[in-house]
Amino acid sequence: MAALALTILLAAAVDPALVGQWQGPGGIALAIKGNGACRFDVDDGTCKTAGGTLYFTVDGETDEVRYTLAGGALTIVDVDGATLLFQRVGAAPAAAGRAEAAPEAPPAPAPTAAAPAPVAKASGKGTPFTQKGWGASFTVPGGWRAGEKDGLVLAGSDTEAGLLVVRFYPTATRADLEQGFNQGFHDNGMNAQPSSSLAPFAAKGGQALAGDLAGADAQGNPLAVRTVAVMTPFGGALVVAGITTPPQFATVKARADALAAAARVTKPPEVSSLAGNYEWFYLSKDGRYSRESRITLCQGGAFRRSGEMAGSGAAGSAVVDHGNGGTWSATGDANAGTLTLTYGDGATESLQYTVSTRPADRSAYGPGVNIGGTLYQKTGPGGC
Repeated sequence: MAALALTILLAAAVDPALVGQWQGPGGIALAIKGNGACRFDVDDGTCKTAGGTLYFTVDGETDEVRYTLAGGALTIVDVDGATLLFQRVGAAPAAAGRAEAAPEAPPAPAPTAAAPAPVAKASGKGTPFTQKGWGASFTVPGGWRAGEKDGLVLAGSDTEAGLLVVRFYPTATRADLEQGFNQGFHDNGMNAQPSSSLAPFAAKGGQALAGDLAGADAQGNPLAVRTVAVMTPFGGALVVAGITTPPQFATVKARADALAAAARVTKPPEVSSLAGNYEWFYLSKDGRYSRESRITLCQGGAFRRSGEMAGSGAAGSAVVDHGNGGTWSATGDANAGTLTLTYGDGATESLQYTVSTRPADRSAYGPGVNIGGTLYQKTGPGGC
């Protein structure tokens, strides 16, 4: 139950500061409840937040936008850079007093626990787990189950309270990891600060750093986190985080350390078959709001990205469009992996991709591809 609670906290929580009624340009309305139920314009769905990002899911499709809060103003910026400004309608709920903290930084370490419970021995030999898109393989502790969700590998146990989170950061440097650790962890009401120094860690996969964080969740319950970052010889880092309550920290710390110490990372294969022109279009049920997103992954290695957000209603209409570009690369295979976009200003973005096998998602140019949680249709070969 504790592992399940932590999973819900990490993957389905809503920033309390967003709860309430909001009014945007062109009469677009946004309503978010504390349990994650939400309505955007006339579409009912579910919302969750993480690291300054709002995820809105309706009819099985997830839309992802960045957001910031300043008083009664909510600014939403979609993945293509288009911006919409919303104003709060009515008073903020009593629980919505905190704006979500800074965007997620590469992992950091966690806590020391008072009177820790003795380390339990894992049952069984453990289960091998391979993530081909990362080129990573590791062993999940015996008695634990693992699965992939939103670019993460999550593992939990029915008998041990805690959660293991594994993530690959293809462009993270040692400096990035150190900075992320020193900044601490602030997300979805959870706050944790370093409780130990970041120190070298022995791992088969490459040079590694490890440390501990201590803090509390949104309800004030104590949390303890162990983070180990294994820097690969090919660039980037495989990061393992163990999250639990202080009494169970010794056990979960041992699980995280064992997984990270034995993990192996090979150079992910470069993917060229992903090149192409991709488009996604969304229209609300009443036709008052639409979004369009386009990504062109040129065969020569450049990319272009553009999109539009449009809304209309009693308050008027608004259309916002934006475009940008840079270079792209992908690691993984023909089915799934990581797409890395490097923008003209040097900023990078890593998106998980999965190639659809459904015939309905295939066009004359090839199969549709889910990029960063959005299913795009392929509309061209990428011959820029």
